[in-house]
Amino acid sequence: MLNFLTHMGISPSRKLAAIAILTSLSLTAAAQGPPPQKDRISAAAIVSRYISAIGGADALREMETLEVRGDVKFFPSTRRYDEFQFYFKAPSSDLFRFDSVGHGSVLLGHEHGKLWVRNIGIPVGILNGIPANVMAQDWMALAQPYNEQLYKGVEVVGRSKVQGKPAFAVRFQFKSGDVQVRYYDCDSFLLVGLDQVVLFRDQINGPDRAYRVETDFFKYKTFGRLNFPTLLEFQTSAQTLDVEVETIKTNATISDSEFEKR
Repeated sequence: MLNFLTHMGISPSRKLAAIAILTSLSLTAAAQGPPPQKDRISAAAIVSRYISAIGGADALREMETLEVRGDVKFFPSTRRYDEFQFYFKAPSSDLFRFDSVGHGSVLLGHEHGKLWVRNIGIPVGILNGIPANVMAQDWMALAQPYNEQLYKGVEVVGRSKVQGKPAFAVRFQFKSGDVQVRYYDCDSFLLVGLDQVVLFRDQINGPDRAYRVETDFFKYKTFGRLNFPTLLEFQTSAQTLDVEVETIKTNATISDSEFEKR
C-alpha cells in the first residue's frame, strides 16, 4: 500500500498514522468483546479453519496459478463498468490490471518481490477513493491466505460484527510495515471483511493524511476445488465501489512474462 503511494508521488514518510488507524480498529473490535473463554481460539486456528472452509490445504497447495476477471462498478452511477484482471502464480508472483474505458489503465505487479506500477493513458490508480493496490492486496489475501514469510506478527484482536454477523478480527502486521485487519465469520470461518489504510497528501509537501478502506466479501462459489467470493464491496467514509467477478480459473497456464515489469 505505502510503496504504491510512493509510485504516485506521495511520500509515505510516516506510517504511524496508518498504524494508528488500524490499531484503533483493533481496539474497537476488542471493545465489542473478546471471545468467551470457551470460544477462545488462536489466529493460526482461525486461518486453518478458513483454509478448510475454502477447500482445504491440499487444494490450496495444488493451486499453482489463479486468473480472475471481472467488472468494476461505480456508484452512484450504476451504468459505468470498467474491467479488472488479477493473475497469481505460486509462490509469490502477482499482477493486477485495471482498465478504465475511455481513460487508461494501471498495472501493478511484483518482480523479485518488488512492486512495480505502470500507467497507460490517463492515470487511473485511484477509483472512487479506492487505490488499485487495495484491490490487488485483497486478491492476494484470497490467493495466498497465509504466508508466514511476509508477516511480523498475526494475532486475534477481538470480535466485530461484519454483514450483521459476529466475526473474529485478526490483525496481520507485515514486515513491510503495512497492517491489515481481516474478519473471519465465527460460524463458517470464511473471510468476510478486510480493512486497510490509505495514506495521501493534498499537496506534495503537505502533511500525510490517512483514511480507512473496508472490503466486504460476498457470494462465495466453487471454482475447481476452491471457493472464492464473486462480489467484493469496497467502502470509505464517503464512497463505494463494487467488484463483480465474471470468471475465475485455477491452474491455467500463465507465462512468467506476465509478471515482468513492462
